[in-house]
Amino acid sequence: MSLTDKKVKITTVVCKNQSDYSRDIVWENAQDLEHLPTLHRTTNSRIQLLHYVKSDGFGVAYDDLVFRAKRRFGFLSFHSIGVRRIVDKYKLVQIESFPSLGIYYKLSSVVEVDLLDSRKSILCDDVEVFWFGFCKVFSRFLNRRIQYHAKQQNLEDETFRERRTDLRSRGFNIPFTILNKTLFEEFLEAK
Repeated sequence: MSLTDKKVKITTVVCKNQSDYSRDIVWENAQDLEHLPTLHRTTNSRIQLLHYVKSDGFGVAYDDLVFRAKRRFGFLSFHSIGVRRIVDKYKLVQIESFPSLGIYYKLSSVVEVDLLDSRKSILCDDVEVFWFGFCKVFSRFLNRRIQYHAKQQNLEDETFRERRTDLRSRGFNIPFTILNKTLFEEFLEAK
């Protein structure tokens, strides 16, 4: 029996955060993993792309990403490894594991049009946390932290969305791209 076989789902959290910007602008932001260390410095200090797959599936920047990250929780830092997949237009799934903690989570993120105002959108995140069964005592704490974290990141992302909207209104339609090279590409260049 592997270590992951002993893990159980200890909580599921649904976060819905409204944005003042369109579904397409919020979707661009949702796909962008690389903005995290810049825009969300309090919880992210490094994202490294390990690998990505791009096809012409949904007209998105990538289909799959594999990444390594350094995440901060208060004054503690932990390394993680994750996979992110765009499964449909306006929907992505991410699985991220923190090996030193023995915890992993699955994030399903969907961008919807706000039914009350079609110029706005709602980012719906469904987070499932898997850990050892005895860690269920932390589920209420995790629920509150995940809700708070999603709300804070949405507020911080509004500046990015505002900038993209402003550029578009002035005729600058900058295509969304993966900016960093993967660690594999950097390794091949070094040889």
